[in-house]
Amino acid sequence: MVRLTADTRSRHRCRLQGQTDHSGRPRPSPRSGRRPREGCRAAGRIGHRSEQGARAVPAVTGPLTRVQPGVKVTAQISPEAKDEDLAFIRQMGVEHVVLWTDASKSSATYYAERKEHFRNNGLQVYGFGNRDVHNQPAIVLNTPEGPAKIEEYKRHLQALGKAGIPYTTYAHMPNGIWSTDRETTRGGASARAFDLAKATFGRWHTTEFHLPLTNGRIYTDDEVWEN
Repeated sequence: MVRLTADTRSRHRCRLQGQTDHSGRPRPSPRSGRRPREGCRAAGRIGHRSEQGARAVPAVTGPLTRVQPGVKVTAQISPEAKDEDLAFIRQMGVEHVVLWTDASKSSATYYAERKEHFRNNGLQVYGFGNRDVHNQPAIVLNTPEGPAKIEEYKRHLQALGKAGIPYTTYAHMPNGIWSTDRETTRGGASARAFDLAKATFGRWHTTEFHLPLTNGRIYTDDEVWEN
């Protein structure tokens, strides 16, 4: 995917008019041999108005405009990580982190403070999750508490935007995350496991969802899709 910024769009228009080469340098018009007008020479100057009075391209501002596109390899870590944990991430060559908190610290001030702390330690906060708006039965199953929980999630998004953090996540699991006892795998390594025959409950944050009816009753496919 190619992202067209104001700079690339302006240069693209000039190339179509035969006024710049692929490096963006002016070149003579194939018809007149004259150099391009000032407006094309100024392509990419955000907010610039040419001498001919061309409409200025509005300046793009805000913390999220500085996010570089592309896949980010991240480490998931506590926002209150110890110095040795931060050093370990740097030693692995990882430059980005994803953090998690809950409603008690969900604010633009806290997000920005943590972002600055990690930046001072050579790491960039790319994502910040909030456990109290993630995997929420109230949203997924459209319970009476659902609208309030959606508003809480929107406030989380607004706080992230103010802090300049571009990514968060949401999952549609109304009965938590499920695991059974750890098992030994290749080379004797201990690994998280799930065996349906042994499973009795799922867990998310501070809540457990026990079988046989993890959410109190059976929800039909139509109910879930309608929501």
